[in-house]
Amino acid sequence: MKRILASLALIASFFNGYAQTTTNPADCNVAVFGCTINDFTAGIGQGNMNDLPSGNNVSNPSTNPGSAGNSGCLLSNELNPTWMIFTIQQDGWFEFTLGSPGSGGFYDWALWPYYQAGGGNLSSNDACSDITNNLLPPVACNWNGSSQGYTGMCQPGNLPTGAVQTNFENAIFVTAGSQYVLCFSNFSGLQNQLVPVYTGTDIPGNSSSTTTASVTCDPSALGSTVCLGDTALATIDLGGIDSNYVTFQFLNNASDLVSSANWPELSILSSDTTEYFVELSDTTGVYDTVSFIINVLPPVFVDAGTDTAICQGAIAYLQGIPSDPNNEFMWTATGSATPFFAPGNDVINPQFQTLGSGMFTLYLTESNGVCPDATDSVYVYVSVPQLQDSLIDPSCNGFADGEIYLDSVGNSQYSFDGGQTYQTANFLTGLAAGSYDVEIVDQYGCTDDATVVLTDPAPVVLTTSNDTTVCENGTATMTATATGGSAFVYNWSTSTNTSTTESYSPTATTTVDVIAYNQNNCPSDPDSIVVSVNPPLSGTISPDVDICPGYPTTLVADGSGGNGGPYNYNWLDAAGNPVGSANTYSANPATTTTYTAIITDGCESTPFPQQVTVTVLPEPDVQFSADITEDCAPGTFTLTNDTDPTMVGNWYWNLSNDSAYMNVDPLTVNIPEVGAYDVQ
Repeated sequence: MKRILASLALIASFFNGYAQTTTNPADCNVAVFGCTINDFTAGIGQGNMNDLPSGNNVSNPSTNPGSAGNSGCLLSNELNPTWMIFTIQQDGWFEFTLGSPGSGGFYDWALWPYYQAGGGNLSSNDACSDITNNLLPPVACNWNGSSQGYTGMCQPGNLPTGAVQTNFENAIFVTAGSQYVLCFSNFSGLQNQLVPVYTGTDIPGNSSSTTTASVTCDPSALGSTVCLGDTALATIDLGGIDSNYVTFQFLNNASDLVSSANWPELSILSSDTTEYFVELSDTTGVYDTVSFIINVLPPVFVDAGTDTAICQGAIAYLQGIPSDPNNEFMWTATGSATPFFAPGNDVINPQFQTLGSGMFTLYLTESNGVCPDATDSVYVYVSVPQLQDSLIDPSCNGFADGEIYLDSVGNSQYSFDGGQTYQTANFLTGLAAGSYDVEIVDQYGCTDDATVVLTDPAPVVLTTSNDTTVCENGTATMTATATGGSAFVYNWSTSTNTSTTESYSPTATTTVDVIAYNQNNCPSDPDSIVVSVNPPLSGTISPDVDICPGYPTTLVADGSGGNGGPYNYNWLDAAGNPVGSANTYSANPATTTTYTAIITDGCESTPFPQQVTVTVLPEPDVQFSADITEDCAPGTFTLTNDTDPTMVGNWYWNLSNDSAYMNVDPLTVNIPEVGAYDVQ
């Protein structure tokens, strides 16, 4: 603070040296003091001066630094200029006007901070040199937008009557003791044009403003702005009189004087903003009364608000609490990514947004330009939940025993149906294969989602041997094989066997069921094999037969059932000796004999035996008689069978005339031809 006040004192001395001698302010180093000047007349100046050489881009940028959105600065450079210095007497918004509504001409201007050599921070030179050397950027400027000859600077919404916005810039906030130098370019070259200058409350329509800065044309005693509790320095311009011959008398608040040891510099401790009036006397008496204002600003206290959390991409609405809403503010942040403040980081309650994540520390600094800045911080946690899942697929194809587990650290809600419902448990079981839309909600309400897929393992596919047929007493060998695993067991319905092959001897047609299980005990669909059993062997054989001794008979056996043949035949006599292997056998026993025909089918069927008895009858003693043995042609003969009837089953009459008769007794025959005929 002492360094700043010292420079203020130097400024006051500079004013005293130049204010009374400058008559043609066409260059920066001969600028006049400006304030409200009703009768200011623009001269044609000295043409194109060299303060702003061609190609300038720092001291005379092509882009307007102001917020009104107007064109650049002195785009036509410096023509017929007038330079004037404005001295701020009281804090506020710096407002001024040049010209009058409806007047003609183009008046361009640029405004820079003003200081003596060593008073700036760009070089050791004064402001004019820094402007010429293209080092000092303007704080405001205007390239006349319309030929109205009325321009200046005012607070937004406070445009003077008859003014055009393209000719006016937005005011800047200034503090007491600060100075600014204005280059007023008379592009139109109008001579002796009345260009009244108005500042602060002297601007028409602005007399009631309480926020506009006060500007003085006579900085004979410059006050300053200090923080409450700090000592202010005020340097009195003694008008060229040796300070050893000048005394002073405070006309008010004399108790605020702390020290005059460095007279004409006074140290003053004010408890509030005060305008002081000081009477100056020399050896002849009172010769002047000067006034100056000490602006006292309260210390700055700021509250950055309450810690909060947002989701990435969301907006945090900052709620800073200032000590004075008219102070300047600046938000800064540290964190993992670039912070964004809207509408800017220079408002008390901006919106904060970032593409980063994690903890951000936001610093709110409040400054009134005099007191030490106050800074407070607030934490904004930017949450980006990362969904992590652990999946357990269904154990078997088609089973509904899959499971989904979601990372539970820092999360409070979980959804497994795309956000339709939520639960506090981070897992869900009993799930079939398929796609599931999952979502997590963390403790800040931020979400992350994904689609996870539960996959069925390969199905266990069972392949069995074909249906089969076995004979009676036969054994079926069945096989089953499976895919969809690395090892399998087989459940057969006919035994406890678990191997791939099953042997079974059914007594009737049977359906055999089988299921395969892989190493995870996953079953196949059941399958079955039908084992059909052929019927038992059966057959027919010739009925018992009687034969006469020496007369053979053919016995016939026919098989059926079993495997349907071809059948095998084994003829045995009464002693069990094989006598034939065809289905027929010519029997000619000497005595009555029972034959057995055993039928087989070349399979496991039980052999089927059949028996037939061949009875050998005794030979009968054939006796017959004729009633006559001779007769006249045609002759008639009667023949009678006289054989023992117990020995006769059938009888046949055979005559040599080729006639035969069966079972006729007696037999009467007529023989028409003469001859001898045999009878048998």
